[in-house]
Amino acid sequence: MTPSISIVTSVHLPDDPRIRYKTARTLVEDGWNVEYVCPDPGPSDASGLRVKRLRGARMVRSARATMHVLRSGADVVVVNDPELLPAAITRGTLRGRRRSVFDLHEHVPAALRTRRRTPRWLRGPTAAIAGCLIRVAGRVSTVTRAEEGYQALVPGNAPVFPNLPIVDDLPLRDADAHGYVYVGDITVERGAELLVDAVASIGRPVRLTMIGRCPDELRARLGRVAEGRIDLELPGFLPYEEAWNLAARHAVGVSPLLDLPNYRESLPTKVLEYRAVGLAPVVSDLAASLDAIDGSSAARSFRAGDVASLADALQSASEAENLVTALEEAPTVRAGVAWPTREVAAFYRSLVA
Repeated sequence: MTPSISIVTSVHLPDDPRIRYKTARTLVEDGWNVEYVCPDPGPSDASGLRVKRLRGARMVRSARATMHVLRSGADVVVVNDPELLPAAITRGTLRGRRRSVFDLHEHVPAALRTRRRTPRWLRGPTAAIAGCLIRVAGRVSTVTRAEEGYQALVPGNAPVFPNLPIVDDLPLRDADAHGYVYVGDITVERGAELLVDAVASIGRPVRLTMIGRCPDELRARLGRVAEGRIDLELPGFLPYEEAWNLAARHAVGVSPLLDLPNYRESLPTKVLEYRAVGLAPVVSDLAASLDAIDGSSAARSFRAGDVASLADALQSASEAENLVTALEEAPTVRAGVAWPTREVAAFYRSLVA
């Protein structure tokens, strides 16, 4: 009998690469009956999926997703949001730990301690509660991790599925490409203002494209800094392949993360994707970011949060000889880092064996 699985998120974008293009596609190709519960309007490519769209504001979507997790008749339900941890814990308690999976994408407590939309006085208690819920989930349901460094959050030995690139979907950089590109959510914490300031300080016309979600207020601020100084493009969120086809028309890929707890141990997947595309990567000098450029002669690092250091790294990475090296390294990167399709498929099959 064909096993069934429901993959649920109420807050991530429907085209979130880890959820839609890695986990969901792996299970579709492995023969599962896959239901995808996600925010409206759903994924740009629904091939092989039964899509259930969640409408309404964030809290409304979370409430509807919670009810779905509790009522679903699927063999396995996978939740991807901290907001859905109580539902995952309840389902695991009532139906068995193999029937409920929480996929831990990030260091949730660390992220909550720096979340701007949460009042400062609430950040510590919220982070503590989230840490407690993750530990409980690890006891009564199944937890999977995107990073080895998240082990301290979960009791036992939770399996790790590194958030590595889908290399078959990535193009190669145009040999004559120029300019800088950033791919991912555009926030202050991820270094958006730092990057625009650094590019503007170079003092010559240059193109900077930042692909991803960007709050309206921040978009306006970045536009004011860039006006008359650099060619800044903010196309918004783009589906995975479309985003990387655009990125490949640039020369240097940037990961300007600030020195915050959530980023010190989290591998920035985009850096591996930059390298696989043949972009010369520029990264903050955080431990996990430096691990992502290990072995690359084309990569450059800079002091996290330092505008002048970032500007120097960008100019060094843009040198013609360095760009040739970045393209030469791409095949090796593609051969060495890829989403662990077989391991993920085998793990989920073990839950219904």
